[in-house]
Amino acid sequence: MHLSYVVLDVTLVPDSFKALKTLHLLSIRYKGNDNESFTRLLSKCLVLEDLQIEYHDATQTFTVEVPSLQSLSIIRSPSQCFCLNTPSLKHLRIEACIMRLCNIQKMPQIVTADINNLIQTDLRDIPGSLTSVKHLSLCLIAPQGQIFNQLHHLSFWTCYRDWPSYLKWIIEASPKLQTLKLYHHDHSTLPNMRLCDTRVNIPECSLPHLKTFEWRGYEETLENRKLASYILTNASGLKWALISSELIIHADKKKEWILKDLMRT
Repeated sequence: MHLSYVVLDVTLVPDSFKALKTLHLLSIRYKGNDNESFTRLLSKCLVLEDLQIEYHDATQTFTVEVPSLQSLSIIRSPSQCFCLNTPSLKHLRIEACIMRLCNIQKMPQIVTADINNLIQTDLRDIPGSLTSVKHLSLCLIAPQGQIFNQLHHLSFWTCYRDWPSYLKWIIEASPKLQTLKLYHHDHSTLPNMRLCDTRVNIPECSLPHLKTFEWRGYEETLENRKLASYILTNASGLKWALISSELIIHADKKKEWILKDLMRT
């Protein structure tokens, strides 16, 4: 079911919501207390599996507590705080939100997580919640201490000043990592951006399973070259690598290289 641009009175929600498996909410306002109404709405969805929340304009805490939920998307929502209790969740997407993730319960079945462009949030807000994730797309601060024992595929956006340190920590904490993809943001939008710290050392023991390495939006600097060279040199099982100055590769205009010469740097 899709609901959009309405003021919802939860007391009028029909009993048929008990059998609802998919619910997409676009720019919804609630009659009465927003959080209480939102919580009551979800409590009526007894077998809900797919929830998408977009343009959720509110200034207080919202709680998503749905035991049956398997897929959750929160997009462009300026809510002050989201609390998640979704033990069956397999797919999580949070994008372009001004919010904090508060009181996040463990998600032992999580498989994919796409967490990008969040303001006021970093992975310290979700300790231990993503330890089972296998596919992770991240534009977020990743603090030391997180362990990703099941992570196979990492897409990493260079959103923050010290991104090489965050990348280092994730690689160190991901012993089964097979695919690493790096994407550069436009650094002109990131004031005082430090492209790379030459002191960043990715330990050899962290890369034995890496088979695919891709870097799009690559900028030719000495620091970036050293980082790429280090990864290529120490990924002993690497089967495919691409380093490109373009974020999107067009068929008629390619600027991409397999940088074999980096191996000799």
